Amino acid sequence: QQVVLPNRTMKNQTLLRLLLPTVLLLLVAYGARQAEARLRWKSWSSALPSSLIDRLTNECLEIQRFEEANDMNTVYKDNKKPTRWYPLGDRPRIAVEEAIQRLYALIHDHAKDSGIIGAEWWVQVVQAEQGKLGFHLDKDEAIASLEHRLVHPSFGSILYLTDVGGATLIFDQYSPTGNGYEPKVAKHAAASLPLKGKYTLFGGNLLHGVLPGPDRKKARGRKRITFLVNFWTHRPAPPNLQLFDPVAYHMSVMSKAELRKFRKELGII
Repeated sequence: QQVVLPNRTMKNQTLLRLLLPTVLLLLVAYGARQAEARLRWKSWSSALPSSLIDRLTNECLEIQRFEEANDMNTVYKDNKKPTRWYPLGDRPRIAVEEAIQRLYALIHDHAKDSGIIGAEWWVQVVQAEQGKLGFHLDKDEAIASLEHRLVHPSFGSILYLTDVGGATLIFDQYSPTGNGYEPKVAKHAAASLPLKGKYTLFGGNLLHGVLPGPDRKKARGRKRITFLVNFWTHRPAPPNLQLFDPVAYHMSVMSKAELRKFRKELGII
């Protein structure tokens, strides 16, 4: 038997059908904001001027080529490679250091009152078809190897210099002791797709890694280039962390006048 609904009830159901997609979108957006707050995660689509991105990319490739040509890929205990240190109060000498200054200015609202004094940085250049990069925690690598305990940066971050390769996946998991994760099963996660100029910031103690690219055959021969920066409230321990000397790499160092001109070209001053 067919039931005829009162006209008012039918109007209410029609209104509900119209509003339901909007309500669902609002719920999804609210959930995303909650996940972002829990993860301490945020992305900027165009973090730096394109001219700075291009110059930074050239320097990253220059650093990689120099180290390969001069057999400078030193490996420390537990097969760990060195990273570099940049004190935030120092005048930038190269685009790498200017980029770090600009990125720190970008995240200031998230990092204020955190006591951050410097940045640990390194360059990652891999073939886009290489596949995933293992999931891990960023930490003071020397202390982890020599003292067997975990000390994390305040923030980890990734600046994508190309738009190929897999996404970075960040979980709301950390490791209190270095054995196992809390929570045991992730409740929230964020995926950051590689797009040239995109910058992703996340809590320094969070589990993260790189997924295989969506089309590894199409990406064959192309490079996934990322500039990694960890922000610290203290300088991590040697020998894994080192100061960077651009002169030793035969790189051109900017004078004060050249830095002012460069910043003027970038529209920063």
